[in-house]
Amino acid sequence: MGAGRGLDKLAQVAPIHGTRPGILELDSVVFIAYVDESGTDDSSPCIGVGGLIADARAWDRFGVSWESALTEAAVPYSHMREFAHGVGAFKKWKSDTKQSEPERRRFLAALCDCISQTAVYTFGAVITKSHYEQHVPEEMRKDMGTPYTFLGRYCLARVGVWADNHGHNDPVDIVFERGQPQAAIRLQHGILAAHELVRQEFRIGALSFAEKYSDHSSRTSVLQLQAADLVAYELVKHWNDRASGRSSNPRYPLRRLMGMEHDWNKITAVDIAREVGVWMSIRSLAPTQHRA
Repeated sequence: MGAGRGLDKLAQVAPIHGTRPGILELDSVVFIAYVDESGTDDSSPCIGVGGLIADARAWDRFGVSWESALTEAAVPYSHMREFAHGVGAFKKWKSDTKQSEPERRRFLAALCDCISQTAVYTFGAVITKSHYEQHVPEEMRKDMGTPYTFLGRYCLARVGVWADNHGHNDPVDIVFERGQPQAAIRLQHGILAAHELVRQEFRIGALSFAEKYSDHSSRTSVLQLQAADLVAYELVKHWNDRASGRSSNPRYPLRRLMGMEHDWNKITAVDIAREVGVWMSIRSLAPTQHRA
């Protein structure tokens, strides 16, 4: 097994749902992936990431439609945790009688429309925090950091698998929200990018970090990260609900986005242990400057 291909094992277990790739015309198109997290608060047993890929021109058009949805709902941004709990900009919709439910549903439907009409692929994964602590050796956390950064490597691999499935041979840039543990993500990205075969196999492009909410204004925020926030939140919500026995069915946003090509997964304890071994083999191939 090649070191690069082993990374894809993260995406081969416990899927919520998956679709076969179609044929896309990808020549000379610049693709960008945006990734966000959910579940970092102590109350959530799981943490997850959600991502979306589209070409740069489509992302430009997306900004116009997303901002239009925000304007129509008279909210300055989308933040799924605030939306779900009726706080912050969404406090106006909080009601014991659910009288604002039609407005909430229209807003959520508009956001899902923006995503499904723009992105060509959505991906994500969820991990149980306690499994990470139990199965990732302490010395390896220097590389992997938190469960979030462990999943960050999953994102880098998943983007490459999508590109490979569609015959897209150029690098794909990836954007995470600024403020996350950037050092660990940069380290993992640097190790992958420094190994030529891995870099080519997973189409490792530029890594950057951006503001999802800048002064809570849509004009200075990276709206694509707000869309990734929706995917991440719903994936974590789904698996937390399953674990608690509250519900085993995906909620409305995930059902809506299932019409897209997608790959959403739950990372098990077995997968974590296996990926530790894979990462060790990749780590050993990295140039000296990328080793701790």
